[in-house]
Amino acid sequence: DPSSPACSSCLPGLQPFGEQCVPCEGGDYIALVALALLVLVGTGILHIVLALTDKTSGSYRSALLGAALCVNQLITCAQLFVVMEQIQDITWSEPFVSFLEFFRVLSLDSLLDSVKSLSCVARISPEMNFLIRNLMVPASFTIGPAVAQFAMSRISFGKTSSWSCLVKTFGFLFLLFYISLCSSFVDPFRCNVHPNGSLTMQTAHDVFCDFSGTHLTLCWMSSLICLLPISFLVGCMYLLLVVLPRRVRVANAAFIRACSFLVLRFKPGYELFTLAFLLRNVLFVLTPMMHSSSSLFVMGNLLALTAVSVAYFKPWRSDLATGVDVLVSSALLSVLLMGALTVNDSDPKPLMVLCTVCGSLIIFALLTGALYSMLQHIASKFRKKFAFFLSHHRTAAASYARLLRMELRQRGSQFNAFLDSDHLTDLSRLFSYVSSDTQTFVLLATPHVLKRKWCMGEVVMAHIAKVDTVVLSFPDFDPPDEFFIRNYVRLVPEIKELSMYGLGLLEVHDALRWLSTVTSYPISSNFSKEAVAATVGQLTHTVPQDLPQGHTTEYAILADPENMEAMATAEVLGKFLTGLIPERGQSPRIFTADSNVSRTDTRLILVCS
Repeated sequence: DPSSPACSSCLPGLQPFGEQCVPCEGGDYIALVALALLVLVGTGILHIVLALTDKTSGSYRSALLGAALCVNQLITCAQLFVVMEQIQDITWSEPFVSFLEFFRVLSLDSLLDSVKSLSCVARISPEMNFLIRNLMVPASFTIGPAVAQFAMSRISFGKTSSWSCLVKTFGFLFLLFYISLCSSFVDPFRCNVHPNGSLTMQTAHDVFCDFSGTHLTLCWMSSLICLLPISFLVGCMYLLLVVLPRRVRVANAAFIRACSFLVLRFKPGYELFTLAFLLRNVLFVLTPMMHSSSSLFVMGNLLALTAVSVAYFKPWRSDLATGVDVLVSSALLSVLLMGALTVNDSDPKPLMVLCTVCGSLIIFALLTGALYSMLQHIASKFRKKFAFFLSHHRTAAASYARLLRMELRQRGSQFNAFLDSDHLTDLSRLFSYVSSDTQTFVLLATPHVLKRKWCMGEVVMAHIAKVDTVVLSFPDFDPPDEFFIRNYVRLVPEIKELSMYGLGLLEVHDALRWLSTVTSYPISSNFSKEAVAATVGQLTHTVPQDLPQGHTTEYAILADPENMEAMATAEVLGKFLTGLIPERGQSPRIFTADSNVSRTDTRLILVCS
């Protein structure tokens, strides 16, 4: 339309397509309807998945969590690229411009641009176009989850799904597309400079940025609509700083699961990183309105600060997500620096090729990370990393657990057992080892094991994840009765801290009642190597091999025969000494209650207890 400013509008019967006006066709309407259906169905399926994994076991499938975080970072990266593209003095050119189109598909930008097809039906005013882009399109993302929740509430399996899950889905979507939503609300303040000094909006080229008439109306509309992302940010701050500590003190795991989009992405104690990332995204969105040099300075420092803080604190629950986040921030910073070099550059193509390489590296890293995590999850369905998980109270059964692990390994390499002192390097991953990597959960039931916070958490997770469980009942262990269960929070007040991991008192009570129904093997109070071998045989369903008895050395180990842990310590020490004493391959003699001291016992190791 030559009558519009800078020929920015199309004549009736035409629609904008890049820098051109193309005829309206029937396929355009079909594409718009298909896109709307995709949003409706996609968000509905997302809500169903989140609702079905609302139980805490879904939160600790570490492989699935890693894949979800990689996809989340891919969409965030796409939105950051769209914001970087808005810096005017950077000359983005081929092949990087074509590469950016891929990221526009992953962000809301392509969906917002598809609204232009409505101009084929009727001429849309800038004010209506602004409302459609910033209110109606985001609101369409709430229809699918609402319909899915209503349908789930009408069928049998949905009765366990509360409407609080709908809040979780809305929060997840808002957090996922927070950058695009904030970016669209500052549309009236992002303007292009023309050679004659005039300013027009980047998203509505026929509107002059003069704070009068249509532009003033859009500014007022933007100032009202932007209260939505600001309210979301303030609400997140209130939930994390005020409400969350209160709910943790009363072990309200249902609240933790409802706010999992804020809490469960990061390790316990690092939830405030959610606010840090939200504030970073808001500042990132505002930078294109600054002068080019200022925007480049702010963007560069934000990306550098993100990479350094994530590398130092490692806040993500998944190590894969932490590594990928550092890589993505570094690659984005490289793209930004190379883009800055194109300012007033007569031949920016070599730099654009490098930008494309960095962008491809981001996509490759994120998609590879997501695929690797999914393959890990699928593989864990067929073969677990550990055949056994030995849950024990260290004070009462650390040596017995060590001896049990050594005896299991002697029965075969396939009987690998998880022992926290050997395998646990990150406490936040403890429960994921139980739910995802363990074939059989073994509870060494000493008298006070159920009063230990972490041991009880492992039992709860084994119950929720439906892991095969065996209880080795030690002498003086009393199975939990109803009085113990009802008064558990009074007896073990620190159990409330597990609510940060999504484990509430209801789950604890259910697990304690379930514990009396699982397979249980008694452990004799009279410690002997034969009794340990019999226990290992019950766990592995194997028969011990008859190994030839080697000569004993002059070394002997003496421990209290009536102290099971002391005797287990002596056995473990003897196994380690076998390869260390001068007569290699010969084992020291371990005194039992019936042993006699001989003249060959010239070196005595005393285990004090």
